[in-house]
Amino acid sequence: MWTIHSPNFSITDGRVDHSKSEYYQNTQGVKQAYPLLWQHINVVDGQIIWCFPDKKDIRKTGVNMVLWELYLPMSEVIQFVDDMVWNQILGIKCGVPMPLRCQWRDKSLKIFPNNQKAAKEYEHKCYQEYWMQKPRTGNWWDELFVSSISGSISTSVLIRHPVQSAWVKDKIKWSY
Repeated sequence: MWTIHSPNFSITDGRVDHSKSEYYQNTQGVKQAYPLLWQHINVVDGQIIWCFPDKKDIRKTGVNMVLWELYLPMSEVIQFVDDMVWNQILGIKCGVPMPLRCQWRDKSLKIFPNNQKAAKEYEHKCYQEYWMQKPRTGNWWDELFVSSISGSISTSVLIRHPVQSAWVKDKIKWSY
């Protein structure tokens, strides 16, 4: 798995200071959601790291960062997070996973085989309805965690900080 951080942050020692994170500082809802997240995973001091299960999910933006490649026992995973549910908690409408977009596109083309404009409008309607949906359980927090990484949903992995040095396979300069 992979995690990305500023060059002055070590995942193997020290403490996580979320207030120094650009994500924490600039992303809608994070400051309010983090303490609740920490309660739900029973890591009340917030010493966690978010990881990507797949390197291809990490986009480069030109900002100098460090990409850490990790190999750690599954017993070290605190939780797998459904990223779309996390965005629902934060109130952020982002792009949806490709399998879902393809499902909407396929259905739109079946309904409107000769009307590209109507097909696109249908896909847009599906996107809007997706972000307006209510949680099945009545609470997004009850739906945040999933049992494993799935190809059909976007998933993040939460692990404890600090990480043992033995679990770090590589540390790469990365223009995130």
